[in-house]
Amino acid sequence: MVQSEGGRVRSERAIDDSLYLTAAGRRRLEEHLAGDLAERDRLAPGDPNEVRDGVDEADRLAAADELARIDERIAATQSILARARPMPTGPEDGVVRLGSTVRVRDDQGESESWTLIDPVEFDEGTNSVAADSPVGSALLGHTAGDRVAVATPDGNRVIEILEVRAYRPD
Repeated sequence: MVQSEGGRVRSERAIDDSLYLTAAGRRRLEEHLAGDLAERDRLAPGDPNEVRDGVDEADRLAAADELARIDERIAATQSILARARPMPTGPEDGVVRLGSTVRVRDDQGESESWTLIDPVEFDEGTNSVAADSPVGSALLGHTAGDRVAVATPDGNRVIEILEVRAYRPD
């Protein structure tokens, strides 16, 4: 226990802000980081003492803004990767949890498979769903055979869980 400025006692226990990434998610984040670092190197200013005209100065200011955005993305991705732990192999108990791949059928009879992932590794175009999305949070904790109602921006859906596979690293 530590006494704060106001005289209140607070815990000194460190908060664990770890997050779990799939192997594929870590690779995608590392690829994004490498791309941002390369883009930053490409846009980095040359000799700051070089004489420029007004057009060059406008280009330099636009590049500086872009560099600031890239630096923010780099810092955010580095922070995520520093906190990231490998997704542990999941138990074969049939329960949907982070890292599980779930095959579902919707109320129109369409079937799909998704892997539930941490939102920081979500990337459009992958067969994944963020655990904090309406679908992801509705699936968590359920098992094959369960039917779950999901409120989505397109309206309410009912999906049936057909199969749950535990996470296995690549």
